Amino acid sequence: MTGRGLSNRDIAQQLGVSVRTAEGHIYRACAEFGVSRRTDLADLL
Repeated sequence: MTGRGLSNRDIAQQLGVSVRTAEGHIYRACAEFGVSRRTDLADLL
């Protein structure tokens, strides 16, 4: 979803979770892939 350019709010709505939860998932995914920006994460996905 990050790869499609969706905002944290849009991702949260699609997953049925809070915006804060979506932010946490994105943060952990960035850490797992060793990137610091969501745009870099999107490039990987």
